[in-house]
Amino acid sequence: MKYVCLLVMSCVLLSCSSRLGGEISNKDFVIQVQKKKISQDGTTEYMVRVFPTLTATPELSTKMQYQADSCYYLGHGGIKTYPEEIIPVAGGVKNCFEYVLIFAGDASSKTADIFFFNDKYLTGKTYQLSLR
Repeated sequence: MKYVCLLVMSCVLLSCSSRLGGEISNKDFVIQVQKKKISQDGTTEYMVRVFPTLTATPELSTKMQYQADSCYYLGHGGIKTYPEEIIPVAGGVKNCFEYVLIFAGDASSKTADIFFFNDKYLTGKTYQLSLR
């Protein structure tokens, strides 16, 4: 039993240390990014959470949930790679917008250096987060 616990803890620690991500924070919002997994088909999933500091209006909520398809991309050497799929997640956290971003295998984070957030609805600026 002791060896099983040791094996499980080793696997958990290895999976946590291999995840890339980080946080961008300013007076307008906090955005958290975490690489979740690379699937067998080569696609890469990222979990993204955006916390605006202002209370979300119904209009902002609609835009953030259903019109955020070009707000996120990966970059490497001046090349932008947009996700194949953006899945809004109903996490139940007040004033938080969560997404799962799925990037194609050939354009996944294996070569991506930077995660970009093009904030169309809060500040109109583009922010970047180093993934290395």
